[in-house]
Amino acid sequence: MDEIRIGIIGCGRIADMAYVGYRAIPGVRIAAVCDTDEKTALRRRAEWGADNHYIDYRKLLEDPAVDAVEILTPHTSHVQISLDAIAAGKHLALQKPMTIDWEGAQRLVNAAASATTICKLTENYIFYPPIRFAARIIQEGYIGSPSSISIKLIAGGKGGWTVPPSAWAWRLKEFAEGRGMQTFDHGHHLWSTARYLLGPIEKVSAWIGTTASVIDSPAAIMWKYMDREAFGLCEYVYSQEMEIPSRYYANDEWIQVSGSAGLVKINRCTGNLLEGPSVSLYSRNEWRHFRIPSDWKLGFLGSTWNFIKAIRGETEPRLSFPQAMEILSIDLAIARSAQTGREVRLEPDGSMLSPAAAYFRKLSELREVRAARKMLVKTEGAEASEDASRLAVQLTREIPSRLSAPALAHDDIEIGLELSGATFSGGAKLMSIAIRDGAVYVDEDKLPASPSLVIKTSAGVWAGILSGRQAIESAYLHGKLRLTGPVETALNLKKLFRL
Repeated sequence: MDEIRIGIIGCGRIADMAYVGYRAIPGVRIAAVCDTDEKTALRRRAEWGADNHYIDYRKLLEDPAVDAVEILTPHTSHVQISLDAIAAGKHLALQKPMTIDWEGAQRLVNAAASATTICKLTENYIFYPPIRFAARIIQEGYIGSPSSISIKLIAGGKGGWTVPPSAWAWRLKEFAEGRGMQTFDHGHHLWSTARYLLGPIEKVSAWIGTTASVIDSPAAIMWKYMDREAFGLCEYVYSQEMEIPSRYYANDEWIQVSGSAGLVKINRCTGNLLEGPSVSLYSRNEWRHFRIPSDWKLGFLGSTWNFIKAIRGETEPRLSFPQAMEILSIDLAIARSAQTGREVRLEPDGSMLSPAAAYFRKLSELREVRAARKMLVKTEGAEASEDASRLAVQLTREIPSRLSAPALAHDDIEIGLELSGATFSGGAKLMSIAIRDGAVYVDEDKLPASPSLVIKTSAGVWAGILSGRQAIESAYLHGKLRLTGPVETALNLKKLFRL
């Protein structure tokens, strides 16, 4: 396809961002526009150099000069217009969220699965350069294993671009039907970002208040990621008297992801409330700051490029309709949690568990925890087995090869180790670990004369710690490991041994 001709359905405020994206792509042009208000359609036709304008989207879909459509209409109209576009053989980019309920989303997913054209959801945040850069930082291991993400959205009563009264009218109707402008509509961006950075979400809890009778704020939303110990928190604030410096909507967002070895911060999204670098990384004991391009419109540019490349067969569309359905289900789960005051769980396909199913799932998890504790008690007797004793001694002998270089520059340290085990002569194995003059020594069958620290534990626990199967903190908190000596030395133990 040499030239791709786009039809824009819905020419309101956000259509400016779609146009910015398409006009930057070679071989792409706006061929037709449609809006129920003919004055708006005529104005956009003139501004964008389109060949035709329509007030009925069906007429635009009949236009043979249109290859693909971008749908930018209110959420409640998405399903029917999208189904008609697919039936008309048009490539389709649908503004987020894909619709307002699970049933409508399923209809769209089914239709897209049998379509011969490209179907995608327009979600600009997953193409926003600072967010994509942060994703690379996380994927390349600079912050270690991610454990939490925090997002703050602050909206102001002043600032930003002018939003037409007609746009506010349908958004207020959405609020009246239980879909908030912040947590449901704009929330889609934040849940897409949370999913993009750290993976699928398992369950959510939400508290959503109201300001000025129409704004779903303040709000606090928490979630747990699927199959991992990682959590998220999003805070919404609406400051009615505050002016937000922004070329777009009068709000801004900050995002921070923390991991086992550092953290990465995204310092702005929609607005320009915080000056300076757009991304900051704390890793390897130092801060690094990056001035990644952070104009909000760049996310739209990236999304339109993705659409055109997908049409040309160069990449996969993102968000695909199944991916969009997953994000919508998070939106719906958050709304349900706020309404019921209960945690809401999600299945891997994005569907929500019924309250009864969630209750029984929770009971099953509690049974698994109890069973694991019983198994732990049963296996404590195995901690002194011959294999555990042999492994504990061998791994201790290998400690010099795993000590970090900075540790060797410290003052001399003498560590005593008492390992209990029935296979040891006298029921215990004594060992010494010494750092002296930049060298490491391990001696057996004796403790240091003046130890800096003494560790007492079983051979099984010690083998588990040194092999990475058990956390030293957990062993200490459960009374399976005792430390005698200065607290500061004990605190350095994990870093010292690279545990």
